[in-house]
Amino acid sequence: MVLVMLGVVQLAISIALLLFASTGADLPPWGGPLDGLIAFTLVATGFIIWRRAADSAGIRELRIGHGVAAIVPALVLVAIWCYREALDFNVLLPGLAWRTWLVLYTMPFAVTLLNRTAPPGAR
Repeated sequence: MVLVMLGVVQLAISIALLLFASTGADLPPWGGPLDGLIAFTLVATGFIIWRRAADSAGIRELRIGHGVAAIVPALVLVAIWCYREALDFNVLLPGLAWRTWLVLYTMPFAVTLLNRTAPPGAR
């Protein structure tokens, strides 16, 4: 559970930096290296989550991941459309693409880890 929460925090910080950079505002000098470090650790966390749960992800977790994959990209596109005048798509889209892929790929395995740590009656 701690590993999944760490990934969520890393993702939130990474997306916040991406959104800030895509508004045209200048990141501080440490913003770029911080974003690179967080991106590296986010990918590493996703790999560790995948590695720990790859053999035990079942159909339930894959269905949850598929449901998220069916809804989240559409909601992201609506949000981008609503704020299209304020966003620099040359910055936003590449960063958003790899983050979305990582989340959608890791989701079933993160759900598997969360189910392992949940009490038996909470599933």
